[in-house]
Amino acid sequence: MRACFAILVFCACDNAPVCESTEDLSTLSMTIQLENSDSLTSLLLTPAKPSSKMFSEIVPLDESYRVLSPENLEDPLVLEPYEGPFFELDDAEVMFFLVSQFYDTNQDGVHNTGEVFLGLSETVLAYFNRVGCNEWRGLFHTGWNAVELRDSGPVPYALDGFTVPANLNLTTEMTLTLEMDTSDSSRVVLTPEDPWNTGIAATPLVNVATAETLLLSLPEEIPEDHLQPYDVTGTQYSDWFYGVELPLWIHDQEAYTQFGETEGSVESFCTEEGHPVKIGHYPDADTLEEAFHLVAENRAPGWGVYVERQSGTWSQVDAETLGPLSTQTCEVP
Repeated sequence: MRACFAILVFCACDNAPVCESTEDLSTLSMTIQLENSDSLTSLLLTPAKPSSKMFSEIVPLDESYRVLSPENLEDPLVLEPYEGPFFELDDAEVMFFLVSQFYDTNQDGVHNTGEVFLGLSETVLAYFNRVGCNEWRGLFHTGWNAVELRDSGPVPYALDGFTVPANLNLTTEMTLTLEMDTSDSSRVVLTPEDPWNTGIAATPLVNVATAETLLLSLPEEIPEDHLQPYDVTGTQYSDWFYGVELPLWIHDQEAYTQFGETEGSVESFCTEEGHPVKIGHYPDADTLEEAFHLVAENRAPGWGVYVERQSGTWSQVDAETLGPLSTQTCEVP
């Protein structure tokens, strides 16, 4: 019986799958590129509960793992072995690390509330204590990795090409190109969404004469009376207040004060494809949670153009590559 038992144990161990990579990157030297090269910014690595599918499903944790001052960033970043804790995910043992850049106002080498984030990478660093036999198998190795999350699953990212984008810079200047019919009394206005939809008189953010082609420049700062508690999608985050402006063509001033009650007296500006447009203004982020919220929701601080290409889904687009907005009947697919 003892011999048989020994043979059975031996066979079970011999047939067990071997899923771990032979490569181990417990210690890693890498260079991180910064799209924003301001001399007063520091790099922050923050642990996060991982996901295998979507960046928005990652959960940032409270404490930072590493802060690198501008002087430290002149040399390659050396990452030592991480000893845990780890999360169990799809048969793997792993911890994610968000990589962000913030403006270290007092240069104390620590991120403090009030110090604004300038960028957060959607590519994350990950330390695997165990890769496992499921979704991560064959793609990652024990130790340090760079991970890009996709709907189809996680994929490795080149460690030597890691970049922190300048995706949280405050946009204070924006110009829109508009095309329209003109008349002596017609105007173009940017009006706050909430008063317009509820029939409350409000001072337009912009009120200018029409032209066949018009370059419309927005003010650097949004007036306080144009802020509302809901963003372009009608949702709220934390205690934030947003600017949401509707670009409208009006037949005359009476059409604006009467909220377009006469058919054809007010028209919306839409994209060349006929999709609805809103101009949004989001606050900047001075906590990692706020920075993560903006990036996960595809938002950026300051002015932005948001387009509804699918019903109820508003996506930020680059105003410079959007093309001219025109007056027509807006349609949502």
